[in-house]
Amino acid sequence: MLILLHVDSAADMNSLSQTCQGMYSLVLDPHLAAQWLLKCQPTKAMWLAAEKMQSTDIMLQLLHLGASPAKMYDGRYSSYTPLKLAAMWGHPKVVEVLLQNHDVRGNVSDAGGALFTTIERGDIECLKALLVPHSPVHANSRVDSSFFSLMFPDFPRSSPLHAAASCPNRNAPLAAKVLIEHGGVCTARDSDGQTPLHMACVAMRPMSYRMPCNPSTQFEVVRTLLSAPGGPNALAVRDSLGRTPLHVACGREASSWVIDCLLGTPGGLTALSAPDNRGQTPLHSACGNASSRIVPILLDAPGGVGVAARVAARDHRGQTPLHAVCGSTHCRPWDQVDVVRALLNMGGLDVIDATDNQGRTPLRLAAENAVDCCEVLLHAGSKALHIPDSMGLTPVDVSFGGAKRLMLRWK
Repeated sequence: MLILLHVDSAADMNSLSQTCQGMYSLVLDPHLAAQWLLKCQPTKAMWLAAEKMQSTDIMLQLLHLGASPAKMYDGRYSSYTPLKLAAMWGHPKVVEVLLQNHDVRGNVSDAGGALFTTIERGDIECLKALLVPHSPVHANSRVDSSFFSLMFPDFPRSSPLHAAASCPNRNAPLAAKVLIEHGGVCTARDSDGQTPLHMACVAMRPMSYRMPCNPSTQFEVVRTLLSAPGGPNALAVRDSLGRTPLHVACGREASSWVIDCLLGTPGGLTALSAPDNRGQTPLHSACGNASSRIVPILLDAPGGVGVAARVAARDHRGQTPLHAVCGSTHCRPWDQVDVVRALLNMGGLDVIDATDNQGRTPLRLAAENAVDCCEVLLHAGSKALHIPDSMGLTPVDVSFGGAKRLMLRWK
């Protein structure tokens, strides 16, 4: 086996030891290579072998010569052991060799960090290598370490399946499938009460990369979870805020494919009218974002309570979905108009002048937040121009600019 050194000029062994980190490969047999590494860089031999080489023979010789595989590296990877480095750089054979060592098998935190790093990278071969029977971690391991908190701050005590469901890489569906095949539980909850299905329904991934997911990847992950044994049971699981996966999907702008997949799974329609801890249904969540893609799907879905009852549902503040869309302040005006029209066409006329617990009508909220919706509501027959709220303010009082001119003209 060859070992080559990347050096700027001819040098003796003393200068070679200073340039050992520029090594690409060695031209010696594994035993001599391991001896050379230990002589040149005795404190970093294991890390250099794990990061720069894919040779299992050299790693075996290093272990045979007494190099410690559990010691932390004191260089640029200050919290990484050789196992984590091998997983990060995608060396599955080296991972297998390290897992045969007694010290590595006894370090659950180290193996857990390597497992979650592998899932984040989408390295399926390393993932399979870490899930071998004698590994200290398994598909349902929970890792709570400084490394885990640093790399995955949004995943409080999550399982590997939670991480796979929330990865932005294209191998996320395959990683989820591998974990399920190794015993991953689809209804497992993290400390926020969320299942992997909750995580998969979020369109913006809460990973260290902060990357938006690919809609097709998100759909494949959701479909993989729902097709697993016990997967449909996760549809009824509520997190600490009382939200089902359908609530999360509607509130976090999941793709229409995901919404259809959730509703098309047996038991999915029961979540249509399920309120969360604030009394809001999935339709409230979708209307709060003025999601013109999701709202029509929810209104057209069969089963559960009638569509008129969904449109008239009130949360703990007494607000209907029509209040939610008219009161939203972060949405595109044309989306708000489309959602208001969809609600009015599906039973919203019955609650067009409904008041919430503070006496505010949809028109009163639109006068402040959704000027374009005011004209739609007035043309639809709203009579709330002079209905005061609990503070005595009418839509005319709180309107300004174009909305004020519209109100005065309509008045």
